Amino acid sequence: MPHRIDPRLTLSQRLLAQAGPDLPKPVGLQPEAHFDGTAALAGRGMRLSIRPGFDLSAFELDARGASPVSATTEPCLAVVVLLSGEGEGQIDRQGTRLPATPYRAGNFYISLARETVTGVATAKGTDPFRIVELRLSIDFLERTGAIAAFTGADTGHPLHHASCPGFWLGSGVAPPEILDRAEALLQLAFAERPSDLHVEALALALFGCVGEIMREPSRAMPRKIPTPTEDRLDRIRATMRQDLAHPWSITELASAFAINTRRLKEGYRLRFGKPVNGDLQSMRMEGGLQLLQQGHGVMEASLQVGYANPSHFARLFRRHFGVTPKAWRNIRPN
Repeated sequence: MPHRIDPRLTLSQRLLAQAGPDLPKPVGLQPEAHFDGTAALAGRGMRLSIRPGFDLSAFELDARGASPVSATTEPCLAVVVLLSGEGEGQIDRQGTRLPATPYRAGNFYISLARETVTGVATAKGTDPFRIVELRLSIDFLERTGAIAAFTGADTGHPLHHASCPGFWLGSGVAPPEILDRAEALLQLAFAERPSDLHVEALALALFGCVGEIMREPSRAMPRKIPTPTEDRLDRIRATMRQDLAHPWSITELASAFAINTRRLKEGYRLRFGKPVNGDLQSMRMEGGLQLLQQGHGVMEASLQVGYANPSHFARLFRRHFGVTPKAWRNIRPN
């Protein structure tokens, strides 16, 4: 899960090999327009032009201390999967502000803009943002034959969150088929030599999943977790955070907190937006970062967050933050 901690924001774009000779105009907005007016934002972004009128963008961002981000988009369909991060967004249409939208890890967001709109997003918490976004022009959407699933949505649609003339916004809990495809696309977007055919196939599959959910929204509705289970999940997460060096396993946690393994895995992902092991790894990386900030060496930090092999810790640290622990010590902000 690469994320940069350095003070630079790197944005790149390219055309898939099979998409034609010339890089088309971005759908909706330029990649850098996602970050108008922001400060103290670090990380990287990649725009891949799948086909003319169909873009895939991936972002890995450290937004701690960043100011609110403003962006204006032209008409298009946007599908955003938030793999990690927390915040809030709000759409402004010609001076009229729609209800704020909470951004939560593990959720996805669908917006259909039939006219130009502006949005403002604010980061909360300390988790890095890992985002996968599809943008389809209205013309491309019409040619897919799937436009009716989106244009037919109104205030009565179960995923509806906010709308106004010319704009509709929906959100839901991303089912595993969306999260898994988004995670794979994030990794491919920043890979050195990805298979462009694989990228296109996954992007189309992700779009297909979203279209199916628009027609059958119950698959993306939040499921209620029984209150006693919520309490146990909170205690499980707190217990892991308090002892990052311990080799926690699903079986051990389920036994210690009297919860079956299936309910633990499903409930944990519903409550926190991440699988148990993925969240534990993120906590360990954040813990390792804090130890490095306090002046501890790489070996000591590695051991204190549960990694006997400092080389393995360094590889995971680089995957999470975009730099090695040693490189981070050289470029860390004052």
